[in-house]
Amino acid sequence: MKKNFFNEINIFLDYLRDAGYTKSTNNGYYFGLKDFFNYLENNKIGLSEFNNQDILNFKKSLNDKCSAQTIDSKIYAIKRYIKYLSQ
Repeated sequence: MKKNFFNEINIFLDYLRDAGYTKSTNNGYYFGLKDFFNYLENNKIGLSEFNNQDILNFKKSLNDKCSAQTIDSKIYAIKRYIKYLSQ
């Protein structure tokens, strides 16, 4: 994963930590975003370029690999990240 992806995740996690989120929650968000950012990188999609269809395609790519609960957690991490970006 590219360095700027890790930087984005760390900045987001610092924000969550400062906002009082638990280490467990931050870990869940980390792994969800790491997987999503890897998906973006593998599909040559930049952080500033992804859209709703990319999120849906990512979700579909997880169907054979993860439980429904794990998929929901990863998607929630992405949604929370998007909410953070829009602040």
